[in-house]
Amino acid sequence: MSDTSVSSTLAMRAKRLAALARAKSEDERESQDQGQAETALRKLNIALATLRGVLATHRKLRAAGVPVGEVQDLDRPATRLLEHVSAVGRPTAQYLIARVSDVTNAHSAMADDDRQAWRAWAEKMIEGLPHALVPRLGFVQRSDVERRIADMRKWAAAPPTHGDVTSFVVSLDRVGDELDHVEDASIDAVLARFINGRIRLADLSDDELEMVRAEESLSEQLYLQLS
Repeated sequence: MSDTSVSSTLAMRAKRLAALARAKSEDERESQDQGQAETALRKLNIALATLRGVLATHRKLRAAGVPVGEVQDLDRPATRLLEHVSAVGRPTAQYLIARVSDVTNAHSAMADDDRQAWRAWAEKMIEGLPHALVPRLGFVQRSDVERRIADMRKWAAAPPTHGDVTSFVVSLDRVGDELDHVEDASIDAVLARFINGRIRLADLSDDELEMVRAEESLSEQLYLQLS
């Protein structure tokens, strides 16, 4: 075989090897790009799931009467992604990551606004309760009401969740009902709670006990008895 033939054969083999190397490199890049796109898609799905949770809490807050803002432009990331797919084709990982940022920014802004609205509203609801009536409740009722109010303050101070909003509203209604049943501070209201002329000392607040003791017509009828 002549030197020319050998050189030609080697050149052809070199070209084939170069072509194979390029194809392998392109396959590797394609595989890498696909892996990055799949990772970006997973991040987008996580961001969308978080957004769904924020929206569920937002709707719950609105239903409870919390003055939360209107939902705006939440469909923009999805619209941009659909337009890109229609015009260009499969999006790159970088493009998907940008849409992840859009969704994350959207649900973060909504969560921040909702948290501020929730705290202001919840604290206002708590302060609006007739706290001066709590001491007039019986011991068991008073303990329950005080526990519920403490829980409501805790929920008001924390970022709202769907469950906490439900628990807050239930406790608010329950405490309101309990205090609505407390009648005006009068001796008749206190005496109406006696059964057969008896009542547990623990069921009388200090103010109520002093009220009964100060009533001249009753002062000589008061006794302490251990049962």
